Amino acid sequence: MLPPQETLDKLYFNVRTQELHTPDLTNLPRHRAIARVDTGEVLSVVSDRYKLIQNKDIFSPIFEYLEESQTNYEFKKFQLIRDGLATYIDLILPDKSISITPGLDNLHMRIIMFNSYDKTRSFGFIIGAFRIICSNGMVIGTRMGSIVHKHMTDFSKEDSGEMIKTGIERFDIYGANWKGLAEQLITLDEGNTRLDLIQKHLKLSEKNLKHVQDNWSSAIINPETKRTNW
Repeated sequence: MLPPQETLDKLYFNVRTQELHTPDLTNLPRHRAIARVDTGEVLSVVSDRYKLIQNKDIFSPIFEYLEESQTNYEFKKFQLIRDGLATYIDLILPDKSISITPGLDNLHMRIIMFNSYDKTRSFGFIIGAFRIICSNGMVIGTRMGSIVHKHMTDFSKEDSGEMIKTGIERFDIYGANWKGLAEQLITLDEGNTRLDLIQKHLKLSEKNLKHVQDNWSSAIINPETKRTNW
């Protein structure tokens, strides 16, 4: 089912680029304004290299594909930041889930979509299964497809549906591999090395980094916990 019209109205307000002028009406050719079409409100000022990508161009093909393929989804998170200057949507596909270790790790396929009109966020989407998702866009898990660009390039709506379709088809294949990782035992030294790499190279939030550290600490302290690659 497509999102309610109220949600679509919040997402799909039209914006446009318009010229900038000094008080004496001198044109500023290297900069443009991003403004709402309905109210004329200026949302941001960007360079002449900035490519305006409408929310509808990114999000609509994804919702339409899910509707046409009768794929159920739920909103995990829906954020309109600074009155719509930036948008972040996290969808869960409840029918696409896998239990890695029964009763402990249940992973769902997710689609994360984003855009902005003030240069604070790139545009595009990521599809995959993630254990941790940070507000800065970093994820721990498996990407099964993504289209992520800065606002310097065009966006192909046709590619979106195909990428989502491919990602969904990959889910069962990856799931079998994850179950294999849950059976691969590792030593304390190997686990500590992996934790050290995560702390050094992944830009996790303090909260999510603590989550990873606590999980490994629990595996060290509790002798009954299986220490695996998963």
